[in-house]
Amino acid sequence: MLFTVSLWFDSGLFLVISLLFQGTLVITDYYLDWHYMWSVVVAQPITMVIQIIQSLGYIALLYWAWPYIQHSFIAYALRCVGKMALTTYLLQSIIGTTLFQRMGLFNQFTLLQLMLFVMAIWGINIIFAVTWLRYFSQGPIEWLWRHSSTGLAKRF
Repeated sequence: MLFTVSLWFDSGLFLVISLLFQGTLVITDYYLDWHYMWSVVVAQPITMVIQIIQSLGYIALLYWAWPYIQHSFIAYALRCVGKMALTTYLLQSIIGTTLFQRMGLFNQFTLLQLMLFVMAIWGINIIFAVTWLRYFSQGPIEWLWRHSSTGLAKRF
């Protein structure tokens, strides 16, 4: 019990520290009008270090919460997306390229509006992955990859 309490505390601590630092950097960026020298030379290296701390916090939080969420639909959906990782990556790349490059929507939205696009694309990925894996054991690109590599291995 102490281990999980300690882990929860550590993950919360990691997340609070990293979010405070990142929030400070974003606010500073905003007030400096996203000046190149500040954003790239100073803020970017600090952000890279902060992202490591934040990732450790998310890993610890997931490790702590996993016994409680492992049988939920969210965990099942994420497992489906993970099982079809290459397919869903290509699907979101195709959707993003089509929307923002081919349809001319690049640089037309605010960051908040783009987050809605992210949620919609993730929703499409999750629905596609869950539906596909009801009928097949792996994603279409994963199937193609496995069969082409198996066929190539048989030749040698």
